[in-house]
Amino acid sequence: METGYESQLDHLDREIATMVKETQTALAAARKAQRASASGNQGELIAAITAVHERLTDLQRMTSELLKSADYDLSSWMESGGYQRELMELAAAAHLPMVESDSRLLCYPSVLQILPGDLAITIDRKRVREVRPSRVVAQLRANSQRRSRFRPEPFLEALASVYDLWIAHRGGRPGSHVKLIHLYSILTLLNGSRAYSKQEFARDVYLLDQSGCIETKDGRILRFAASASTRSGGLLETVAKGGQVKIYSTIAFEDAND
Repeated sequence: METGYESQLDHLDREIATMVKETQTALAAARKAQRASASGNQGELIAAITAVHERLTDLQRMTSELLKSADYDLSSWMESGGYQRELMELAAAAHLPMVESDSRLLCYPSVLQILPGDLAITIDRKRVREVRPSRVVAQLRANSQRRSRFRPEPFLEALASVYDLWIAHRGGRPGSHVKLIHLYSILTLLNGSRAYSKQEFARDVYLLDQSGCIETKDGRILRFAASASTRSGGLLETVAKGGQVKIYSTIAFEDAND
């Protein structure tokens, strides 16, 4: 398959517009026939019914062709990676930063997953079946401009809780740095929410980082690692608001007096 989904829908847009026009013409002729029948004007009645017949014949041919065009193999297009390329190209043309990360697409603040088997995508875990690439990019842009609903305080407390569990389980020193990927594993295990993806977790860590909310209720201070080496493994990747790729590795919760 070479034709992209957006191009195919552009073609259908034009054909459907023609079909609508033909349908309106047929309807106008049918109403004319109705009036001719009511008045008993046989000449106009036959002419109007003939016009309706011709329009309906054209419409039958047109809808047969449209059915073939509409039966696009979207699943295969998604499976092949073509749909993802379309999205990324349209996003780039719209100056909307988007990167691929472990079978997800990151476009601040949204995390998108393509589901070929369902002919759908998810945006922040919400299933979306309106998957025209230009429409999806428009939605992602709207999401990027919408005020964030993220609440940093509960997320900070949740992070502190799983951090404490990890330190206790491993016999670590309180205040030492722990990989965020380990905390993500505990968090999803405790919540029983495997649908909460690693990419969404990274996005939320970034939002927490940007919020400036760093002090827990028990007075400890959240510290991020000063830098993240890509050689250390187990890193979290997300896209910042400005489009830059942001990498996170470890965090620590330290006493405020340390």
